[in-house]
Amino acid sequence: NLPNLIDHINNNPIDNRIENLRDSTNMQNQYNAGISSRNTSGFKGVYWNKGSKKWQARINVFGETVNLGFFKDIERAVNAYQTKAKELHGEFYNDSI
Repeated sequence: NLPNLIDHINNNPIDNRIENLRDSTNMQNQYNAGISSRNTSGFKGVYWNKGSKKWQARINVFGETVNLGFFKDIERAVNAYQTKAKELHGEFYNDSI
């Protein structure tokens, strides 16, 4: 049986070794996705909020965007995102981004 959606664990779409593939839902596949080409912070889930003049951490939870807070330091915003992503995304959390 073939899965409906295959996730490449290392995000390399041409690395089709069995140990790099896993069955996933669309949401799990997005959890493991790389940084968007529109991202300007260099960190997934972290954005510069012009209104507050602070870094904002946000995460998508079951199709809803959840604000994790506003931070003076980008490092704290990144930590907030990564901590929550590890908790929510489990094995699909991508720590290389």
